[in-house]
Amino acid sequence: MDDENAAERSPLDAKSELGDELKRLRVAARTSREDTARMLKCSLDKVGKFERGASAVSHAELMDLLDLYGMTDPEQREALASLGVVARRRGPRTLYGSVVPVKLRQFFRVEETARRIRSHLPELIPGLCQTEGYARAVLASNTALTPAEVDVLVKARLERGEERLFGSRPVHLSLVMPESAFRIMVGGPDVMREQLHRLIELAELPNMEIRQLRATKGAVHGRNVQFSILTPSRGRRTVVYLENLTDGIWVDDQPRVDRYLAAYEQLIGAADSVEETVKALARVAADL
Repeated sequence: MDDENAAERSPLDAKSELGDELKRLRVAARTSREDTARMLKCSLDKVGKFERGASAVSHAELMDLLDLYGMTDPEQREALASLGVVARRRGPRTLYGSVVPVKLRQFFRVEETARRIRSHLPELIPGLCQTEGYARAVLASNTALTPAEVDVLVKARLERGEERLFGSRPVHLSLVMPESAFRIMVGGPDVMREQLHRLIELAELPNMEIRQLRATKGAVHGRNVQFSILTPSRGRRTVVYLENLTDGIWVDDQPRVDRYLAAYEQLIGAADSVEETVKALARVAADL
């Protein structure tokens, strides 16, 4: 743990940091998750949620875990107890509630505290950058959603974008998209024109990088895969999120994460510069 005051962390940050620390202590103590679950008289899934930062740990459970892992230093125990207090605080209620799958809600939690996100999206403009018209057209295409659910998700998407790109702790967002993503007619010409102008405006932000990958570049490793690389704050480990039609998959083991990082570097290396991309966006918008 760093020496920053635990009270300055958000509940999401605190849960993630405490989970990482509990996993580190367990591994150092050579204690298995099975042994931990038996000691707490709980399921393996619950132990996993603690370590992923997906669930808060009660004070009694935390003290039992520190005893099991041999953590006897009183200052360290106090620091972790303080972190646990913050982690157990109730965060602000989200708009999207139960409308989205659990894995996607977990993505939102990680996205909320990430300091850097690198994404490759083969088809659509990413949610954080979408205009209201574009977001509504994308979400309304899902016939499993009711009009009321679409309204909720559009509002949540716009609020997430505003907070993450313009808030007090803006994320550094790096995007690589094929030129076809700028031409897919989502919502009609007026919606697309507004969306492209939005991207041009966002490209001027110091925390934004938008790069076009032209079709003439041919086969570039990773160009057919949609993935996002999220680097959390406070030195926590980088993770990769892969989204499919109904759910999402997390990749957090370092060798596999490294492969996605390498693929992203290849994509960036083959993509146009930000300046060239902005000119391309302006040309497409003018043609609509």
